[in-house]
Amino acid sequence: MVRREEFSLFGWSMQIPLCDDLWMGMQARNIAIVDLTIIRPIEAEILELWCKTERTPPEIMGLSGISQMWLFSLYEFFRTWRQKAKHIIKVADEYQTVQPRKREKFLKGVLDVAESKHKFVQKVPRFYVGQLQKIPNEDFVKGVKDYLADTEELFTHISHARMMLAKHEIMGAQGFMAEAPGYGRLNTFTGSMYWQYTLKDQTVDVLDRRSVANAFLGVDESEENSSEPVEDAPPEKGSEQESSAPSF
Repeated sequence: MVRREEFSLFGWSMQIPLCDDLWMGMQARNIAIVDLTIIRPIEAEILELWCKTERTPPEIMGLSGISQMWLFSLYEFFRTWRQKAKHIIKVADEYQTVQPRKREKFLKGVLDVAESKHKFVQKVPRFYVGQLQKIPNEDFVKGVKDYLADTEELFTHISHARMMLAKHEIMGAQGFMAEAPGYGRLNTFTGSMYWQYTLKDQTVDVLDRRSVANAFLGVDESEENSSEPVEDAPPEKGSEQESSAPSF
């Protein structure tokens, strides 16, 4: 973890296995750029408005929308990355079971199949075949396995929230409707949106956008503020505070 002012966009993205692929690296960096240069400044503005009025500002609707779209983009990055990573790990495990004298032939077959999947890619560099060529390198495979394991909990957390936000359902309970899908709340420490989602065992968990972003980027804001969402006590029915809350 690094402090926000020490964060290096390219240094960070190149530490993610498989992001030496130009297109995967670009996708990761785009997610980081939108977070750092667009969403966080909006969060700061919303937080300032909230501090001045002690009311949820109507501008939060725009923040809620872009925060959801950002989370969907992060989910898609992880989904794509994990698909490639799991294939590399599977092939690498199979490679280790092949007799040494047959490994070259085995790997050539894998590369030929991968090459055939790129027949529509004619004018730009292709990277996945080159990554598959690294399968004999145990350090390369270990790096992929480690990142997959290290981000498993984060991806699961995102997946639960994404199911609620995008499909209005509870993950792992197909067909069961989520409660208040899309309704976001304001973290009054950071200005970030956070969402509650129900698990199939009927417990409730919370995803805070800023906390997820910091985990993905490896940024530590602990000395600046707390990213844990803080929710005000619910207003009494019919009160002025309740009537002023925006409806999403």
